[in-house]
Amino acid sequence: MSRLPLWPGVEAIRPTARGPALLLSETGRLARFLSLRHGLPFACAVPLGGAAGPGLLPLAAQLLADERVTVLAIQADGPPAPPDCLELGRLARQHGKAVIYWSRGLGPGPVALLQRAGIAHVEGPAALVEALWILHLVGPLPANALAAMACGPGLVDWAKRLAAAQGLCFAPLGPRQREGLARALPPGRAVDNPLDCAGLTDGDAVALARVFTEMMLGDAVLSLAVIRHVGEGGWTRAAQAAALAREHVGMPLALLAPNRAEMTEARALELLKAGVIPLAGLSPSIEALRAAIEAGRLAPGGEALLLPRPGAEPPVVTGGAAVGALFGLDLQAGEPGVAPMHLGLSADPGFGYLAELVTPAGARATGLLPLSPRACRDLAAQLGLGAGQAEALAGLLGAVQAHVAASDGAVAGLEIALDLGHNGPARARHIEMRAWSDTDHARRRTPSD
Repeated sequence: MSRLPLWPGVEAIRPTARGPALLLSETGRLARFLSLRHGLPFACAVPLGGAAGPGLLPLAAQLLADERVTVLAIQADGPPAPPDCLELGRLARQHGKAVIYWSRGLGPGPVALLQRAGIAHVEGPAALVEALWILHLVGPLPANALAAMACGPGLVDWAKRLAAAQGLCFAPLGPRQREGLARALPPGRAVDNPLDCAGLTDGDAVALARVFTEMMLGDAVLSLAVIRHVGEGGWTRAAQAAALAREHVGMPLALLAPNRAEMTEARALELLKAGVIPLAGLSPSIEALRAAIEAGRLAPGGEALLLPRPGAEPPVVTGGAAVGALFGLDLQAGEPGVAPMHLGLSADPGFGYLAELVTPAGARATGLLPLSPRACRDLAAQLGLGAGQAEALAGLLGAVQAHVAASDGAVAGLEIALDLGHNGPARARHIEMRAWSDTDHARRRTPSD
């Protein structure tokens, strides 16, 4: 597994002392992954196998315990069953290693389950390669705070748009950084993050290194130099500048080639010798940075998930004041012209109960029940709520999950058009609950349950 492929059509892997490992449910995807890795040191690739195989959790446990493995990637259609997924997160935390899922088209529920386990995810093989470069070399990123140097025409706006789509944040520059950059940059060049460094690769590598160094001295957890249309000489100077900056500052620095063809294996390995992270493809790299930040932000664990017990018959739909009273909500019409917040609760044995919140402005936040007080605060922060609104939301979510727990899995869904106000209690304009009937639920409960 560490050197020789276990299936046809894939060349042997170059031996490495330490590196990422990959578990695949579809081994036909390995060739595409390996073709994109531009020198990524790789420990082993392991097929998950069919129903007769040992299964994901035992294989993952062995790989996470292996000292040669720095980070574990898993390719699958979706996460395992909730207990196995949470156990996978616990094992990763026990061994101090990140786990990242490669799975396309995951819905909000499976994504929330992975996040509950402390596992990040990416959509495709290119993003996985770049995420593994970051996680292998520096591990999960501890904060959503980046610095970017755009060494090419038109790159600043492009990088901003892609970063915003992935929810990435650029760290504000401090006063000393601004002073240092003003001295290091050509006259008239704006000091900002992302920083426009177009044309600077045409000059002296030492001068470019001073710019890189100043950008690395702030609050950013990783600095990213995007290099495009600079020619071989420009790449040579950018690599020299990156190496000099890394000698002065211990923070992570990556050189990114938006054109994947420019980040050759030879170039990547040279950057690696200087302690510089080689990345290829702007869009995959931005997604990879989001995953590395997610891996650093997520904390696995917490209470066991609440799981539904679907009935044989369709759920019964109820609403009105009686249902509102279950959650301490009064029903009343909202202010004219003021749109409500939407709270939806969906149930699926594959992930449990997913609470989805959407504000009138379009801010969205999700979480699996039960939600801790900290998780409720995080949801409120993602939605941009004030202190009073956050308190009202936490109270409502507590009432919802208490009712779901008391129902023993009979709740099938919940929809609330919600007014949080600013200081008063939460109120509902509309509420509808779906539940499998108590009779049907009781009939399905047997001593073996």
